Amino acid sequence: METRPKKSRKKSPSRWSSGICSICGVWVNMNTQEHAEGHGFKNADKMAKAGVVKSNNKMG
Repeated sequence: METRPKKSRKKSPSRWSSGICSICGVWVNMNTQEHAEGHGFKNADKMAKAGVVKSNNKMG
């Protein structure tokens, strides 16, 4: 019986990912509610889904 390779799921942005905020240029270990609200987002999850924090592995 052959096993099929597992399909890799595309990782969706998460507020728990570290990276650089593309709005203010600050390094964040995780996207906090306060940081997101400071930029006008309703919460940190909305900011993460907007793709504002650029993770280290996406950068050149």
